[in-house]
Amino acid sequence: MLSGPEAAVSDVGLEIISEPVPPEVSPCSPCSVALYPIRPISSELKPKRVLSVCDGLGTGRLCLENLRICMAEYFSSEVDQKAIDLLRYHYHDKITLLGCVKGITNAVLECIGPIDLLLGGPPCNELSRANPNRKHFANGSSARLIFDIERIMKYLRAAAEKHNRPFFWFCESTDNMDNADKMTINTALECSSVVRCLSRHTCMPRKRQFWGNIPGLMDPLEEVEPPPLNFKISWFLGSQLHQIQ
Repeated sequence: MLSGPEAAVSDVGLEIISEPVPPEVSPCSPCSVALYPIRPISSELKPKRVLSVCDGLGTGRLCLENLRICMAEYFSSEVDQKAIDLLRYHYHDKITLLGCVKGITNAVLECIGPIDLLLGGPPCNELSRANPNRKHFANGSSARLIFDIERIMKYLRAAAEKHNRPFFWFCESTDNMDNADKMTINTALECSSVVRCLSRHTCMPRKRQFWGNIPGLMDPLEEVEPPPLNFKISWFLGSQLHQIQ
């Protein structure tokens, strides 16, 4: 099994690359956010079948497109109507809407399979310490959707093992939750989480927890200082100016 900061899984098209930032990288006007070249993944790789649970606005598909990962199918499970409207507006026939995650039974998984990559982003408002009335995992709490992700992940993993093929999964949630809730998720997903901060990629320092078996996900990273205040101000002003041009 490949590990370390530089790993590639060529037979499934997932590639994690660690390389120095080129000095000639130029900022993206007007936001001054640096754009880094993405190494294209070979077109000879088999297109992937992806299932995204609690898909939201479909940023999972956007990220995979930015990574040049070719998708044969992208199945989206989402119930928020405004999010669904945006999914339809941006992706049209590029996605298949499955509705509520609770309706994704074993029979449905068998029908849409095989799945190469499972993405999960369950609601975290009932876990976040920012919500003084959070319900944690009590009955009726949206946080319990993590157990549907657990169910789906374990079914797809077993199916992949049965047919001797790779299967990858990836789940994220807020870092601002009680340790007991984090341990509940660790137990359900059978792995510990790793914390990553968005300040590595954006002007906003926001920590998130990630679970999964993506190669390199759990590798230690060097600490990165949040961008300076003047960077944040220039990003905000630039985004506002961009809207009125």
